[in-house]
Order: sequence, then structure tokens, then C-alpha cells
Amino acid sequence: MKPYRKIHDRNKHLKRRYGLTSNDYELLLLKAKGVCEICGRAEIEVSQRNQRLNIDHNHQSGHVRGLLCSVCNRALGFMDDSADRLRKAIAYLERGK
Repeated sequence: MKPYRKIHDRNKHLKRRYGLTSNDYELLLLKAKGVCEICGRAEIEVSQRNQRLNIDHNHQSGHVRGLLCSVCNRALGFMDDSADRLRKAIAYLERGK
């Protein structure tokens, strides 16, 4: 796929899925200082396959929360975006030290 086509497809996806423009994404990236907002890995570290940081959002409201690497984004999803479940997971990990 030609580079301009990939950019066009990404821009369409951002708009359709999140209501964002590519400029909105770049502003989120600046706000996050170019890193995952959980683990701190730089976008350049997670982009071996030309991936960008993932747009994290509330699945009920659609509100965009920020940018995460794919690992951290999936982890939240596996925990059903539940702060209570995450606290319990942290307590479990702390007990196992």
C-alpha cells in the first residue's frame, strides 16, 4: 500500500471511530510528551511495524482519555476498564513479592 493511502485510511479511521483529525492526534501526542501515558514507552519504541500509540477511550461514552502503547491499552481492555479490578490486580502482585 502506498504511504499516502495509509495516511488517508488512518485519517478516515480517526474521524469515523473517535471523531478526531490527524491534528487532534498530534495534540494528544504532544500532551502525552510522545510516550504511553501508563508505561512511558516512547511512540518510536512501540512503532516497529509503523504503529502509532493507541487512542484510549471510554467504551461507554466514547470519550478519548489519551494515548497508550498497545500492551497497556490491551491490559486495560482485559481488565474491562475497571479501576477496582486493577487495584485488586496490584494488590495481588504486591502480595507476590
